This record gives sequence, C-alpha cells and structure tokens, in this order.
Amino acid sequence: MSDQALLLETLCTTTYTVADMRRRLGLLQEGAEVALFNNQTTDTVAAIKAAITSRGNESDVATMMEWEDVMFAQFTASNIRERITALQQAVDALPVMTLYIPVAFPAKDLASMATWCRAECAPQLLFDIRIDPKMAGGCAFVWNDTYHDFSFRAQSKQHPGVITKHLHTYA
Repeated sequence: MSDQALLLETLCTTTYTVADMRRRLGLLQEGAEVALFNNQTTDTVAAIKAAITSRGNESDVATMMEWEDVMFAQFTASNIRERITALQQAVDALPVMTLYIPVAFPAKDLASMATWCRAECAPQLLFDIRIDPKMAGGCAFVWNDTYHDFSFRAQSKQHPGVITKHLHTYA
C-alpha cells in the first residue's frame, strides 16, 4: 500500500464527518509545516506531534496521536505540498452522505452509524452533518442525489390523521 493510500485509509478509519476530515487534514498540514520549517528540530515525527498537540482540540489530538509514526514520517520539506494536495484531492473524491439530524450526536453514535453506512453504502463514506430541529423524531439524508425523509413531520404528512385517531382511542 502506498504512503498516500495509507494516509487516506487511516484518516477514513478514524474520521466520519466532512468537517472533522477537513479540520484534521488542516491540522496535519499545519503541524507538519511548523515542524518541517523550524530548523530547531531533529526528530520530525515528535515535532509534528507536538505541533498538533499544541494546536488541535482534545478530540482531534486524541485521535491523531493514535496514528502510527509512519503517518507523520512520510512528510518532508520537499514533498509536503504535493502530499497534502494529493490527500486533499483524494478526500474531495470520497463519497458523502448529507445527514439532517435534529441535534448533534455523540461521536460514538456517529461512529457506529458510519460503520454501518460504510458497510452498506460505500467503504470510505463521510457524513456531511446538518443540524435541523425540524427533523425531530427522525432524520433525513441525501444519498446518490436522492432525498430520504424519515422525520416525524414527514411521516405525519404521509399518514394524516393516524396520530389523532390513536389519541382519540386514549381520550
């Protein structure tokens, strides 16, 4: 497996949303640039990790510090631009499912949803999360240019009177 493929696979294994992917890729680039263009370091991997740790949020730092050293070691001052550009292009080509949800979900729930969607839809799928309170009681998503709405509001429009009918049985 090429270094580029390994980078993309590692990013996809630990990242489930478009926003997280872009932020982590930017953090990786920033950390590598700080480490590589600072003439005071001899251990590039440690310098990249230190730069990421000092600049990233807790979740991103925890995730990125789990990556193997080979992820960071492949960057040099002469190849960083080309590697990051190629990685950004590969990320832009990944399949994206736009997910409309009523509230932000915890990371572990997004991870389990992404695992299922990757098994059923596309192996390196990313979610583009949109928070929409009107999705209460369900969600909606766009996949393959088709909008699917499973919110309470959409279901009640498809089946008018069902809720009031059930409420009358209890009244």
